[in-house]
Amino acid sequence: MVEWVKEGEDTNGKTVDKASYILTSLDPDASKARDAVRGFYFFLYQLAEVIAKEDLERCGMNPELMDRLRAAWKKGNVGEAKALVPDSAIDTLAISGTVQEAKERLLAYMKAGVTLPILMPIGNVDYALEAMSPRLWR
Repeated sequence: MVEWVKEGEDTNGKTVDKASYILTSLDPDASKARDAVRGFYFFLYQLAEVIAKEDLERCGMNPELMDRLRAAWKKGNVGEAKALVPDSAIDTLAISGTVQEAKERLLAYMKAGVTLPILMPIGNVDYALEAMSPRLWR
């Protein structure tokens, strides 16, 4: 998609921000940060109802696992659905982990062309807000 935006910019002689809304969970304990994402209702909804099966396979979710997650979700068994989310899906679709891991992931988004990352902190929110403060990146 970034390539299409670049093509439009080149054609029209203008630049636009390339925004990306990114679920973000930080904690000194990376597993706690990932668990916050894993249990976040909206993240589970996206996995179960929104993101195409083929795209989830690229995130490390095999078709059987995804079918089990979706079935649990449809039954309203959030705990079971949460237990089925692999770390690879979290690492692909969110920024989570330690501050250093988060900075590396954010830089990867920017290298991919994102110029306006919109971070949505969950979990240890106060910690994430402090850790991702622009004044700490100078």
